[in-house]
Amino acid sequence: MSYSIQSTSMAMAKMTASSYVNPYIPPLAANGILSEGNRWLPDMNAPAPHWLQCEWPHPRTVTGFTVYLWFPVEESKVKEPAVVIFDLQVRRDGQWLTVKGSHYSGRKRGVIHRGLLVPVEAEAFRLYFPEMPECVAEWQLHSANEEAAPPAKKQLPALERVYHNPDYNNDIRVLVSQYGYHPEHRKEVIYQSNGYELADTFAVRRAQDGAIIYSGQLRETQDDFGTVHVGDFSSVTEEGEYYVAVGKFRSVGTFRIRQGLWDEFPKMVARQYFGLRRIGEDNIMGNLGATVAVRWDDAVTKDGSYVYIGKGFADGDDLRRYANGSLIVAQYCLLERAKPTWNRGDWLYEQVRWGLDGTLSFLGKNGLLKYALHGFNGDSACGTDGIFESGDEGLVVDPFNVHDNVYEYNDLNREIIYTSLLLGPAEACLEYRERDPEFFGRVLALVVRGYEEITRLFDPFPRKYSLSAWIWLNTILFQLTGEPSYKAKAIAASNQFIRLQVAEKHGDDSFAASGWYRYIADPEQDPWRQAEFRYGKWTDLDSATRSPWGEKPEQEIMLIPWIYQGLFRAIECFKDAPERQSWIDSITAYGKEYLERIASRNVYGLTPMKVASKGLIRQIGNLSFQYHAEIGRAFHQLGNAALLMKTGKLTGDSALQDAAWKQLQYFSGVNPFGVGMIFGISSNIPSGQYHSHYSGRAFPGGTVNGFNCVSADNDYPNFQYWEYYGYANLACLWMATEIVGKTQQAPIELWPRQTQEAPHSKKPDSHYRYSFPVRFKGGFAYRFEATVRDDESHQVSWLVNGVEGGSAASGLISKDGVFQAPFVLEEQTVVISAQSVIYPHYVESTPAAIMPVPKQVEGLRLERTPEGVLLNWEPLACNTTGYTVWRRLPAGKTEVGTIFERIGVVHEAEGSSFLYREPVPAGTEFLVRGYHRSDDKNYGYGQDSKRVRL
Repeated sequence: MSYSIQSTSMAMAKMTASSYVNPYIPPLAANGILSEGNRWLPDMNAPAPHWLQCEWPHPRTVTGFTVYLWFPVEESKVKEPAVVIFDLQVRRDGQWLTVKGSHYSGRKRGVIHRGLLVPVEAEAFRLYFPEMPECVAEWQLHSANEEAAPPAKKQLPALERVYHNPDYNNDIRVLVSQYGYHPEHRKEVIYQSNGYELADTFAVRRAQDGAIIYSGQLRETQDDFGTVHVGDFSSVTEEGEYYVAVGKFRSVGTFRIRQGLWDEFPKMVARQYFGLRRIGEDNIMGNLGATVAVRWDDAVTKDGSYVYIGKGFADGDDLRRYANGSLIVAQYCLLERAKPTWNRGDWLYEQVRWGLDGTLSFLGKNGLLKYALHGFNGDSACGTDGIFESGDEGLVVDPFNVHDNVYEYNDLNREIIYTSLLLGPAEACLEYRERDPEFFGRVLALVVRGYEEITRLFDPFPRKYSLSAWIWLNTILFQLTGEPSYKAKAIAASNQFIRLQVAEKHGDDSFAASGWYRYIADPEQDPWRQAEFRYGKWTDLDSATRSPWGEKPEQEIMLIPWIYQGLFRAIECFKDAPERQSWIDSITAYGKEYLERIASRNVYGLTPMKVASKGLIRQIGNLSFQYHAEIGRAFHQLGNAALLMKTGKLTGDSALQDAAWKQLQYFSGVNPFGVGMIFGISSNIPSGQYHSHYSGRAFPGGTVNGFNCVSADNDYPNFQYWEYYGYANLACLWMATEIVGKTQQAPIELWPRQTQEAPHSKKPDSHYRYSFPVRFKGGFAYRFEATVRDDESHQVSWLVNGVEGGSAASGLISKDGVFQAPFVLEEQTVVISAQSVIYPHYVESTPAAIMPVPKQVEGLRLERTPEGVLLNWEPLACNTTGYTVWRRLPAGKTEVGTIFERIGVVHEAEGSSFLYREPVPAGTEFLVRGYHRSDDKNYGYGQDSKRVRL
């Protein structure tokens, strides 16, 4: 491998080496910079000897040299450094000769300087290491009248290192999508030769017998991540299972070429992943499967008062602390509008109602965010013991005034948080208001209350980051109400938003880009001016050109580029707006002139994480950008895939759609590590964040926010560990919405069904694969869905324990899949089956556990007394440990109650009354539920009693 470089002491030298590990290629050892990210790293698997070589067009006289060695962070803990041995050699008549007096052997760290006894003239020099050398961060050759200046030091602290998961394979050379390709997709193999195991050709082999079905040439490619060899096998379109071989190396596992292959992805993400991540009472499969039967919906404030936190998606280490609980609901509504053929039995509607309960529980009755779960509470990921007021309830906090917990929730971000949290409820009203007019009428009233509060609190609004969310919210409210003022505000905000786009080309004559949306309109409004950042390196305060990517807190609140859907919603809704074409042009420029343009600089198609005119790691003229950061937020790039796909479909631009697929292939293994980042569709994928028992486990369809870089000075993700919580999965859900899914591979599909963690480990003993059982509460009704591959009408027969329609003892199931679970006194298991009517051999079954819970409370009545509101009811005879009391406030002029919230508990099974001493307005509704706990299992609540109103 050869490269041309320019530096202080090695100007115009061509740098080569015996081997290297991308991106630490030879030129980085002679670029005048001393840092972790700028060094030559030889491949530890390459055979000795090792060498680093420089060559000039003409002879040069050298009188001495300096070597700067780089020691990894782990080596600093070693008491005695390893011995380093090397010589300086020159090339004479094709032979390499050792320069007298240049030999070095010792344990010295850092800088090694050698003066030569006699000046040496030659065109080519090399450092020769008979054994594995340390990394060479900088190599300088000196002459009598020219001595290189010391390199610039950029030694920023590295992140804390953690252990790799045992299933991670760090020596993947042959990169392809570990999931596979549509026959018409572009297909490339990337081979990482590490500079010494060179190859000219590759072969696509059939998995079943290893037969070669295609051979092709490899071409050397140098890009932002180093040097690799690339081959194209797009002409392979025959459906089947394959692998790619290059010399003695092969791709991980096998991959498929198949029509409709990626149609499985939307179901995996939307149905399996988020179906498993549901938490709260009544969860069918739930966050932790068999390890926790039911999670109570309880939390307390620091003063000990109870707060209802509702049902929702436990997509992270702190449940629904951020806005993405609401945004998941919004994305489910958009998925419903895409009309996936697999959505049967109102499943998406049920997810929306589930997620809304959690979102609404965090909102105050004025529509603004009121509560957040404390991220460092020990049980926040795993649930409580299920005993009310036992002291281990989740802790809720003031979301804007707890710096150590919710830094992203602060005054700099109130407006974007307030607005984003209303998007899910608003989209749900738009999509489903006819399904439950009373409930969604209350929700819409709450959204309007929140909207009015936002406009009252922030003047002018939006001031900073909230333009796209403001576009989105006003667009939905116009669709819901027809009120012209909402349309006017949405259009005005859209126009303001696109005025933030960087139209000027940045870069130099060799490469330039434009089209990103800059940080904020007015640099004087930059909230980071003179502020101390939370995380390591940051960009210069460059509001005139900087995008908001990668900064705290904008990267996690704006969810760039996910939040840009506001502009897409305006484009979809306001088809008569004269400005509409300018919005389309703007989002197209973002995709083509920014994302696709910078992604063209690497063979992986990786889109940038953030961009500016200065202050970032990569600098080309006045273009400053980077792909990763000290905390590598890969969810940005996954969101880019969805944005590119949506823009490509909107404009009919196939190149943008191809760029989106390439980005998704990056997540399925075509990245420098050969690592898959979406569970269930890759072969070489870590099991979780730190430990196998962590709640962020390998749920099928789930992905990670990204791997961490070694330091803020290195724009290459040297793998340390995976961060696992909600934003990447939210981006995954958006991408799933763009793919939709119109076909299926299995003959028949049943949901819900018992499932298992995604395949992820070569060492099963080191990481048990959890099963996630289906479980129902006795006496409750649940809907199954089933689709048949070859039957457009999807007609199935439903069976329980092999009996069509079921029985009273095992439960009855209707023709459309509604299962009425039998009332039971102890757990029992039944088998639910769906069988195709047309193809009887198409059958899928799943076991389901029926849990003993109380029956419905009867005879609830209330009376107002001098002490408060007194509730009385008839006690239940069995399956009852106690009772919970619930309240819902009426809809008023300034506040509106949307959900029932638990206000008390009666621990005695024989109890039949409850006195509520707090003042309550007329119109307040109450209900009571029994609950049951037995043998350390929390079986949950019984059915709601009838409501009573004050």
